[in-house]
Amino acid sequence: MIRVRLLPALLLLTAAGLGACGGGKSDAVGPPPAIPSSAVPTDMQVGGGLTVRPNTSKEVTRAFRVAGDRSLAKDGQVWELRLGSQLVGVLQLTSLNDRVDTRKAADRLAVRREILAGVETEFEVATTPVWTAKDDGRGTYVWFGRQLFGVLQVKSLQFESDDAATELVTALLASKDWPELSPEAFEEDL
Repeated sequence: MIRVRLLPALLLLTAAGLGACGGGKSDAVGPPPAIPSSAVPTDMQVGGGLTVRPNTSKEVTRAFRVAGDRSLAKDGQVWELRLGSQLVGVLQLTSLNDRVDTRKAADRLAVRREILAGVETEFEVATTPVWTAKDDGRGTYVWFGRQLFGVLQVKSLQFESDDAATELVTALLASKDWPELSPEAFEEDL
């Protein structure tokens, strides 16, 4: 079972929890981008037709609104992935304030360590690394754009979670609204 309330807790990423972050000046990092909502597909081919719908519940909206000054998150949105009426995944896109610089491998690593539990593996979609950790049949995926990251949690017996992650990340990266990082930014991660 996917727990929708799990992902908004990522908002509470704080400077204390992410000691590697905070290296740049705000003018060097630039303002956080808008959440690229229009880049999120509404339907996917995986699993015979997943639907992707925004979760605009009061709980999610409030979580982003009350994250507070200590949070490294600037803004965020959550979507549910459904196979018919069954919730099989949750997508969260979060923009980061200027205390985090996603161009820096150390800052990306610090964010990943807060999100991924267990052994990480990595694969690429286009030229963007996607990190994953799996447990109990659930896959958790993290990838980065400029001052933004995505987290996908998927659990389904009907399809492979890697396939869902690949299709979703591919759609996001193909959008003109996705604030991409250059491939050179990821060279330190190798």
